[in-house]
Amino acid sequence: MKRLKYFDTVKGIGILLVVLGHATFVNERLLTFIFSFHMPLFFIVSGMLTAYKDGAESTLRDVFYRKLKTIIIPYLCFSICYTLIDILSVYFGQISLNDLKINLVCTGSFAGSGPLWFLPTLFICEIIFNVLLKKTGKKYGIIISLIISFSGFLIWHFFEPVYTASKSDLTKFFLLSFIFVIIRSMVCLIFLALSYTLFKIAKVFSGDDIKGYALPVLSGVILLIICAVLSGLNTNIDIHNMDFGNIILFLLNAFCGSVGLILICRFLPEIKPLSIVHFWGKNSLIIMATHLNFYILFLGNVIAYKINPYIKHAKEYVLLFNIMLITMAVETLFIFLINRYIPWMSGKSKNK
Repeated sequence: MKRLKYFDTVKGIGILLVVLGHATFVNERLLTFIFSFHMPLFFIVSGMLTAYKDGAESTLRDVFYRKLKTIIIPYLCFSICYTLIDILSVYFGQISLNDLKINLVCTGSFAGSGPLWFLPTLFICEIIFNVLLKKTGKKYGIIISLIISFSGFLIWHFFEPVYTASKSDLTKFFLLSFIFVIIRSMVCLIFLALSYTLFKIAKVFSGDDIKGYALPVLSGVILLIICAVLSGLNTNIDIHNMDFGNIILFLLNAFCGSVGLILICRFLPEIKPLSIVHFWGKNSLIIMATHLNFYILFLGNVIAYKINPYIKHAKEYVLLFNIMLITMAVETLFIFLINRYIPWMSGKSKNK
């Protein structure tokens, strides 16, 4: 099946926004805009790719084992690395022993430590969605997915106080974290269901015979502007901890920002500068897993601060640019090393 390369570009820009969202000296208003859609974007891309590959995998067994290899194996591998780093951090006094215990609880319950929360959530979403599509049919699968998702929002309203209070008791917190992961996956299921539907009905995402790109690109720009305006009316979004603010604004901004960016990337010309973004998109899992807990972004900060005294103009902007440049340069090196020597760590097969 032909690979839709523009989705790699979308994921490349998406992962840049993830790193930028964790960097320093980012304008608060820009952060609110970024957080309003940068994580929903990856779920929405997953839903569209499910629609594109519809029928390519004949059995649920095929889907399950592929997702196990490409999502859960990386989760386990990077979680082991996180734990080793945390143990060293406790030894050197960077984090407390209680922080280590909480991180171990999050890892063992599949709630995920740090950015790794995304992987089990995506895995559960994709398995549930594929089961519903294959067992109930597409129409009912989408309807049931939406019902499950809205039920997740409702359940979370009552479960949140109980879950928050449990953090003082690690045993209770561990047991409730399993339920928390299920609820978070239920909530995120809406992104797969609606993006799957949108991809199926809007030929602009998949058709090769689209005549003219001005209207789709303009539509994408308008959607991003709407997201930029409306995101300011909501709080900072954090799906990791299930902070949505106004749920209607949360969903509206998530789809406006994500679909807007996808529409623009759909018609971007294949120019050389975009090849590196395309490369980052294909390896976005590695960047997501390593930029924080492997201290790569921290290293980017340290080096950029060392350079900053020599900058004469627009020091804050240049500092932020240097942080991103250094971080992504180190990430690129990490990607080459992992893909070359331990590709299974990121869910890939070793190249012959």
